[in-house]
Formats: sequence, structure tokens, C-alpha cells
Amino acid sequence: MSQKNYLSTKPSLPPRFFPGLLILVVVILNLNTMRNGFTHDDREMLEPSRPALSRAWEVFLPDPAGSPYRPMQELSLIANQTFGGSDPGGFRGLNVALHLLTTLLVFYLSAGILGERTAGFAAALLFAVHPVHVEAIQNLQNRGILLAAAAMFAALLLFVHNRGAGRGRSFGGAAAVAGLYAFALLSNEYALVLPALWVLLALFFRPEESGKDRLGGLLRDLRFWSLLAVSAIYAAARNAAAVSVLGYSGIDFIRNPLAFASAAERVLTAVDVIRRYLVLLVWPYGLSPDYSFDAVPLIANLFSPQLLLSLATLAVPVVAALWVGRKRPSYLFCCTFFLLSVAIVSNLFSPIRVTMAEGLLYVPSVAICWALARFFLDLNWIPSDRMAAQASGLRRLKLIALLLICIVVPWAGKTYVRNAEWKDDGTLYRAAIRTTPRSVRARLLLGDVYFAQSDYLGAERHYYQALQIYPDFAEAAVRLAAAYRELDRFPKALELLNNFAGRSGTFEEQRLRELGRVYFGLGEFRKAADSYEQALRLNDSDAEAHRELGIIYSQILNQPEKGRFHLERSRALASRSTL
Repeated sequence: MSQKNYLSTKPSLPPRFFPGLLILVVVILNLNTMRNGFTHDDREMLEPSRPALSRAWEVFLPDPAGSPYRPMQELSLIANQTFGGSDPGGFRGLNVALHLLTTLLVFYLSAGILGERTAGFAAALLFAVHPVHVEAIQNLQNRGILLAAAAMFAALLLFVHNRGAGRGRSFGGAAAVAGLYAFALLSNEYALVLPALWVLLALFFRPEESGKDRLGGLLRDLRFWSLLAVSAIYAAARNAAAVSVLGYSGIDFIRNPLAFASAAERVLTAVDVIRRYLVLLVWPYGLSPDYSFDAVPLIANLFSPQLLLSLATLAVPVVAALWVGRKRPSYLFCCTFFLLSVAIVSNLFSPIRVTMAEGLLYVPSVAICWALARFFLDLNWIPSDRMAAQASGLRRLKLIALLLICIVVPWAGKTYVRNAEWKDDGTLYRAAIRTTPRSVRARLLLGDVYFAQSDYLGAERHYYQALQIYPDFAEAAVRLAAAYRELDRFPKALELLNNFAGRSGTFEEQRLRELGRVYFGLGEFRKAADSYEQALRLNDSDAEAHRELGIIYSQILNQPEKGRFHLERSRALASRSTL
């Protein structure tokens, strides 16, 4: 790692040139996101019950259901809804602004770590255009990751820019770092990795000091101890609320089957997940918004070819970094940074909500950007600050053109195309099944798109394919039965629903309600009423089931009192939901 203070180098370009160019690139590259609507899991984040800005303090109360505790993310969404309404452009615009802020922080951080403004700009430019970041910007569930990343990079920047003899001994500096860390943790629990990254930076950033001096400097650093104190308080608070620090209650098997596998299977598969993440960062042309069951198959055997491939793939950068680490410690730093920051989101230590997701690569991706910038600097593909000051403008452009042609332009093009894929659900899920054809959730959600468009044959095809991948997928079975019903294939729908009796789990209510509709279509009204009654015993707040049962009782079974009761109950529930 270079200790050279890039601020002491006389820039050959105006100080605001690089930041201004980064702003221009981010804005232009993400203009087409403003035309996109809400997609994927966005609607889960836009709950009607979200408190108004005047009651924003409610987001700091723990959720007894065990959902992620991210009050800063919630506050930002409340602000979006309060000042911008339900316009998707407002939500995406703020995400782009957060990405822009993070990119600028990455520039200053990279320039300090690599010791060169030109190399720092190259790393920040790669970060700005990397296609893997599209999901973090497009998916509202990743708002917390953007907020946490900005705070984490700001905290690391304070470390890099404070290198005097009294570094880390200021209570003000410790309070600033602690505040940024607390903000990051309250945005997304992924920020727990920050103390480990702080230690890594402390051990690598001053190569002229001995290991003992660097360790001693770390132990005397009040900012480091403030990070540990905030971590302890956060973990204690989560434990008091009976919520795991990294995991959550109510993890869905479809989204993350690793959470239901044995510890050995989870760890072995997590190694493969890390390998997949590395490949996506280096070659980001097979991106998908969904890696649910069975996009990442479980690995149960130490001698599995998939595991051996993963180990061999990961061994290449690790061995290379160790080989050149003595003369070029930057590569070993980047490799370690990537492994530390990605391990926490790979299910290696504890199950998380998803098997893998590209949004989780937002912070780890900076390590790849640093490594590439350092590599190009060593190859003279980009000029050092000294060379940039001496080289002619034409020479400087030739060197930078190589970088642009090889990586920046292809990545930027992929990002622009990827942004367009998030236009709507149909476009997004068609793209998903092209890259992850065995993702049952992508199949299910694409079937929902066709169903909403009254294309029941298209919906049937994708629901059926989801069941072929996972035959016990009750949710897909219920929706496939609904498609059969709309196609007047009532016997086939009845057979499918009866086949899932006793094994539909949390979808038993939906199965019974759909069974009532099928019996109605077959003219077996008494059985239809019995099915609705069973569904309402599981969930009496289903306004639609009350309405349909009320119609059966009042218009067909000649039981007006029962019919009136269910119809009035349906109206009451419907009016309550609109308040």
C-alpha cells in the first residue's frame, strides 16, 4: 500500500475535474432509470401502514415479527413518500443520488489508499459504471445498503485522511466514526463488517511501520474502540429484542434454502456463492434479480465437482495476491477486503434472507475496482500523478483510452441495458429466467405477470415449470390451479389442489379459497361453501372470501342470513383496509 499523500501532489487538472466527471457519468448512465416503474419487491417496501413523517419515530420501535431492523432505510422511504408521493422516479432519483455520493466517497478513499488521484479516479469510474450495482439502485429493498455503504466509506475515509502523529486519539474523531457506524448499522446490518475492514486498513495502510507498530497504533486508536463499542451495543440490543444479529426469523425456504440445510451444506454452498460473486464482479454479464431455489444448488459433498471448481476459482486470486504481496501489498489488501466484505453476505457464518443477491455486492465490488486500478497503474495503462503532470494531453488520452475500451465502455453499456430491464415486472422476470432458468420464484413471478394480463396459457406454462423444478412448491400449485380454473379446466385444478391437501403449509388458506372457486365452477356449491368456511377459519380477515361465500349463501344455497352476515363482514373489512 502506498503511503504517499495524493493531496500533496500538484494536480495537472483542476481539483474538481475528476469529481465533476464522475458526477456526469453517474447522472447520464442512470437517466433511463427514471422511466422505470415499481418492480420486483418494491411494493413490499411501500406499505400503506407506513407512518407519516410526523410519526417517523415509530420506525425505531422493534418489529415483533422479526423483520430487518433498518430505521434509517425506513426514514428515507417515509421522506420519499411524504415529499414525492408514490412516483417511482422520486424513489429511484434518491437512490441514484446516494450512488453518486458513494461514488465520490470511493474516489477520495481510493485516491488515498492507492496514493494516486488518477488511480483513484479509475477505481471510482469502474465503481460508478459497474453493472452489478444496478440492483442496488433499482430495488428499493436495497436502499439501506446504499445508505450503509455511504456511511462506511465515509468512516474509512476519516481513517485514510488522518495520518498524523496523534491519529485516532481525538475524541471528536472517535465520535464522528461511531456516529457514521451507528448510522450504517441502523440502515443495514451488513455494516457489522466495518470494524474488520478498519483493522485491515490499519494493518495494510502504513507499510513503512513494523507489524508491531501498526498493531500498537490500532490499539491506541480511539476510533477503533468506538467501533467495537457500537458493535457491542447493537448486538446487545438485537439480543434483547430476541432478533439474531445477522439472521432473521421467518426466512422463506424458496428465497434461501441454505437456511434450512445442515451447517455443513450451508458452509460448502456458501463457498460456491462467494465464487459466483467473484465471477459476477469480474464478468458482470450474467446478472439476475433472483437467485432463489434452485438457482444455486446445495453442495453436500466435499468432493463435489462444483465445490472443487469454486475452490480452484477462488484459489487463483488468493495465491496471486500472496505471491506478489511482499512487493505489491495492494493486491493482498484488495483480496482480503473482498473476502471479508463478501463472507458476511454469503451465508457462511449465519443464514440471511436470500441465498445470494447482486445488491449485496455493493461494498465488496470496490475491492475489485481497487485491484483493477492498481493493475492498470502498474501496466502504465493509466498514468500516475507524476506522469499525468508531465505527459502531453495526447499521450494521457491514449493511456486512458485503453482502460475505457477494455472495461469502462462495455460495463457502462451493460449497466444502461440492465437499467432498462428493470422497466416493469414482465421485462425483469423474462431477463431473470434467461440467466437463472431454474429460479422457481422468477418463474412464479413471471407467471403472475401473465396472469394479471389475462394470458392464462402463459401463466400456466411458467407456474407448471416452477412446479417441475420444485414439486412441493405449494404457492405455485395454487396459482397453477387458478390458471386452470380460468381456462375452464376445473377437473385438473381440483386434482392439483387435492394433491396438496395437508402439505400446503402457510398457503393452506389460499389453497382452500381456490378450492372453493373450483367447486363453484363445477357447480358443487355446498363443497364450495365448506371450502370457504375452512379458509375463513384460518384467516377471518379475508374480505374477498367473505364476499364470495356471501354470494353463495344468499343467491344459491338460499341461506340469506348467512349470506348477509358474510357480505356485511366483507364490506367492513374492505372499508377498513382503505383507511
